[in-house]
Amino acid sequence: MKSELTPEFIARFAQLPERVKQAARKNYRLWQENPQHPSLEFKKLKTKTVMYSVRGGIGW
Repeated sequence: MKSELTPEFIARFAQLPERVKQAARKNYRLWQENPQHPSLEFKKLKTKTVMYSVRGGIGW
């Protein structure tokens, strides 16, 4: 799986609370080590381009 940072993602990420950013960074490192880790809760989105959603913590 390929990870890509879009300008929109970077702008939205900057607006998140610091605790959410820290959780996202932690989950990203976990994904790099084990993309199939069950706590990541990947979900394939119904889009023309293949995209996935990943949960960054409760409510995010």
